[in-house]
Amino acid sequence: MRRHEKLSVAAASLLAVAALSFIAIRALPVMPVEDIRVSGILRTASITRMLANAEGTFLPSLDRSGMIRALEDLAYVDQASISYNGGTLSVDIVPSDGVVLLTAEEAYFFDGDGIVGMAMEDAGALYGFYPMAAVDPGMDEALSIASALAALPPEAVSLITWSESVNNNGEGNPILSLYLQPLNASIDVMEEAALQRLEESIGLIRADASRGCIAFSSPVGYELFHDRLMRVRG
Repeated sequence: MRRHEKLSVAAASLLAVAALSFIAIRALPVMPVEDIRVSGILRTASITRMLANAEGTFLPSLDRSGMIRALEDLAYVDQASISYNGGTLSVDIVPSDGVVLLTAEEAYFFDGDGIVGMAMEDAGALYGFYPMAAVDPGMDEALSIASALAALPPEAVSLITWSESVNNNGEGNPILSLYLQPLNASIDVMEEAALQRLEESIGLIRADASRGCIAFSSPVGYELFHDRLMRVRG
């Protein structure tokens, strides 16, 4: 047998041994997954289902790349990574920036560029993590509202626990109502043009509340127009 043929046979043998070793390692009962921890975002039903089959298995047998791809396919997950230490599988998630939109029967995630459908149960689990807007299907202001909420900085978003969009059927009706739970205050946005003043207005309300005792002792309401913020109750 010629020298180059011997080398080819040796190389093929090494590849075969490496492949068999890889398969054998994946089958070995080593590095058990005894616990799974998720950080960076609230654990939704979809995330729980994607990780359910991992617990009780062994790290070498897990398709971690496939798990990461599946997690990153969720609209509210920007990046995901998986690490292992002492029996615990740690799943670290970088959440996407955005807003949850709810209709009577469906939920959507708006990230500033587009709207993607999401499980209603996931939307419920993320209550308080993202600003949420209840919208009527086909409502003209829905995207403007979502864009305004998505553009708010984290310190403003953290105050909003719920937002409701209302059809502006008559003069004097709000197009959006925000409840700022930590401040015990609400804002009725009266005009679409006023949406651009949301961040500034939330800051003014926070300053107004801080003059008392951090939060208002009784509910306080504001109406926001394109050129003014009015305290109307409380």
